[in-house]
Amino acid sequence: MGKIEHISADEGKLELWHLKNSRCFGKIAVISSDPKIIAKALKRYGYEERLSFSSSFDFGEESGFKTDDEPSNILDKAFEIVIGKGE
Repeated sequence: MGKIEHISADEGKLELWHLKNSRCFGKIAVISSDPKIIAKALKRYGYEERLSFSSSFDFGEESGFKTDDEPSNILDKAFEIVIGKGE
């Protein structure tokens, strides 16, 4: 599998995707709301310098999160772990 290229949100969890090409989703690498698990996937597969995000990522409440910014906060915590500033 290639690097993580796309992130969406559904049912209170983030979905990290590998894309087949610019118009076609590939496979989901991980589905989780735990920043540690997301960080592990980002480290394992790597990630593109410019990630794409679905609109579900921006509308957290509509995607099963408590707040609209919760998906963003989870991803921020995961990247803090990846770069060594988190747990």
